[in-house]
Amino acid sequence: PAAIYSYFPSKDDIFLALAEEGFRMLFDSYECGLKEHAHSSPLDCLRSAFLNVYKFSRDHQEYYALMFLDRSVPRISKDWQRFAFVHEMRTQITGLIQQAIDAGDFAPGTNAEMVFRVLMVSIQGASAMRLCERLVPGEDADALARVTLDAALTGLRTGFDHSYHPSKFCI
Repeated sequence: PAAIYSYFPSKDDIFLALAEEGFRMLFDSYECGLKEHAHSSPLDCLRSAFLNVYKFSRDHQEYYALMFLDRSVPRISKDWQRFAFVHEMRTQITGLIQQAIDAGDFAPGTNAEMVFRVLMVSIQGASAMRLCERLVPGEDADALARVTLDAALTGLRTGFDHSYHPSKFCI
C-alpha cells in the first residue's frame, strides 16, 4: 500500500486523480450522448445531458460518490486548472441552455447558469437518494430521476424567482 505514494505525494493527490478520471468518464459519456441527440431540440439535449449525470451515478457509484458526495475529498475548485475540461463541459451545457432560451423554451432573460444549477441540484438529489439508500421500498430510482428532472424543467419553463444568481465557477 505504501508504494502508491511513490506515484502520488499525498492522499489528496490520489483523490484528485480519481476525481479527474471520473470527470473524464462523465465527459466522455456526455459527448457520446450529444452525438446521439445531434438532431434533437436543445431541450431534449438538456434532458439527455442531465439524465446522463444520473446514469453515471448509477453505473459508476464509487466515482460519483467521490466526485460529488464525499466530504473528505479536497474541493476540486482549489485545483481548477487540472479540471479545465469540466469547465468546458459546463460551458457546453450552459450553451445548450442558452439555445433553449433563444428557442423560446425558457423565458427571455433567463439566466443560463441558474438553470444549470437548478437542473444539477434536481438530478443530484435523485442520485444521492439512490446512492444513500433513502428510497422507500419498491421505489424506482430511475423513474424518480426522470420525474424530478421533468418537474424542474417544467417549473423553469413556467417561471421562477430571478433573484438567485449562482457563481459560474461552482461545480
